[in-house]
Amino acid sequence: MSKYFTEKTLILPFCKLTVEQLEHMPTRTPQDRELLKKIFRIDFFAFAIYFFKNPTPEGRKGIIDIKFGIPQLHKDIVSKVLMKMGSEIEWGLIVAPRGYSKTTLLQIFSIYCILFGLSNNIMYVIETSESAELYLEWIKDELELNTRIELFFGKLRPKKVSDGTGKAWNMSKVVTATRRCFYAIGMRKRIRGNKFLTDRPDIIVDDIESHENTKTTTQMRKNMSWFNKDVFFATRDDDGWILVSGNFLKPGCLVEKIYRNKSWKKVKFAAMNEDLTESTWELKKPARKLLAKKEALESSGDYETFWLELMNNPKKAGSKRFDPDDYRFWVGNVYSREMQYLIIDRMGQNFPNSSTIDWQKKQMQRIPVDFYLGIDLAFTEEEVNDFNDFSTNAIDANGIIYDIEQEKFKTNRPSDIIDKIISKDTEYRYKGIAIEANGAQIVVYNNLMEECQRLRLTNLAGKIRPIIVQLKNKHARILGTLQPKMKVGKYRFRCEKYGDTYKVIAIDYIQQYDEFSPSMEHDDMIDGAEMCVNIMKPATIKSIYDDYEQNAYSKTEIYLAKHPEERWKIG
Repeated sequence: MSKYFTEKTLILPFCKLTVEQLEHMPTRTPQDRELLKKIFRIDFFAFAIYFFKNPTPEGRKGIIDIKFGIPQLHKDIVSKVLMKMGSEIEWGLIVAPRGYSKTTLLQIFSIYCILFGLSNNIMYVIETSESAELYLEWIKDELELNTRIELFFGKLRPKKVSDGTGKAWNMSKVVTATRRCFYAIGMRKRIRGNKFLTDRPDIIVDDIESHENTKTTTQMRKNMSWFNKDVFFATRDDDGWILVSGNFLKPGCLVEKIYRNKSWKKVKFAAMNEDLTESTWELKKPARKLLAKKEALESSGDYETFWLELMNNPKKAGSKRFDPDDYRFWVGNVYSREMQYLIIDRMGQNFPNSSTIDWQKKQMQRIPVDFYLGIDLAFTEEEVNDFNDFSTNAIDANGIIYDIEQEKFKTNRPSDIIDKIISKDTEYRYKGIAIEANGAQIVVYNNLMEECQRLRLTNLAGKIRPIIVQLKNKHARILGTLQPKMKVGKYRFRCEKYGDTYKVIAIDYIQQYDEFSPSMEHDDMIDGAEMCVNIMKPATIKSIYDDYEQNAYSKTEIYLAKHPEERWKIG
């Protein structure tokens, strides 16, 4: 016996008919057709299967394959969101895994709304203009060629395609003979002001985010800004509605931010249960295949994609990336000559933001440290590739690490890199230097050691440690080194005062932590920091005792935040 559904075995969830019974219902008289229309209004799936089942009665390829059945998540999407749009729900959100037929449901729903008069004007927004054109081509094909739609709803293409009254049948807009309108446009195209007759549109936003337009936090902020400024104000104020569909592609993406908004009615689904023992659509997405995908992704160092795109669980994915709530900061001066120490003006938690905390003066802290350097090379003998990064960090006797300086530059000359190392060691008198020595990069290391021997820099040569970095699981390697430090507050980014607030000095450095993922394009700074941290050991000197005046070296004072949990914040 086949495990798949057939017309005899698939029972429609709301009208309780089998597909076979639905197919054999008479359609000869207007009364017959009206009865079926009532069934379609009761049961969205009866409508979807009757008109769009594969193959269609006229032999075209349909978009519904009944053999996989109707999963519970589809029933919930329809009953809890789609059938309530405009009547009970003004803003609706569907969060479901990719590949689970969200788009199919929304495309059928858009036709359903027009045919049954639930909307006079539908705007369908999708990621690209090319996808929008394909969607509208499908709409036009169904309205013109679907013989069942014609039987129940008449000829829907107007006899005169453009008659000066707003009728159209083109690449971006379709107006039916019943004077109802479809728009289909790509993301960030002009949305506001698209009226049909006197109606602004009801809006369906379908999977507009991709890996391309969510690579950086800046891109995700632009997506959210576009949605708030354009989409949100494009529909009617009194009874218009907006329906958004997507998944948690990345932490901080548009769908995740909307999901956190209490004003939206939302449903969220995952590909499997929390224990990862059952699939939510076993016939089409078996649990064994989903778990195989998870294993394949994680074995390649990608610990995010499964939990984000299939499970819609940013918290689980977040365990494999850096959490901004763990960030710590410091403000002060660096002394690296006769005695190496930091003068700490402020230390804090969370991104610097003024006027949030009352501050209390306290005597300035002078913290002895040792300086270390991590060098991430992008050097090849043939060409200049990515940036070379020089990551200088300091560590005190308690194992707290301070971001000191992140410097990057492009060159393919080993002599330039060697000169930079010698210059920076003169400035900071490093305790240790970690330099990447994979492949062609070993040339720099060998030349550097030869130069140290020629110049009799035996002290510098003794500090340098070649690092053969593990490239296969780079994401896991960096997380394994730096995330534990941040979780316990032992890595601190350096800030400076700008007017009334404080800003991270190397802003592009902290952005690499924000955007850190296996697919990120530039990780040179964070890679250099990881190598540096790996060779660091707590400083041996714990305190400095001398009698110089407090302001002899710095005009700043230390401020400690008043906080019930004694956790630092920049203020």
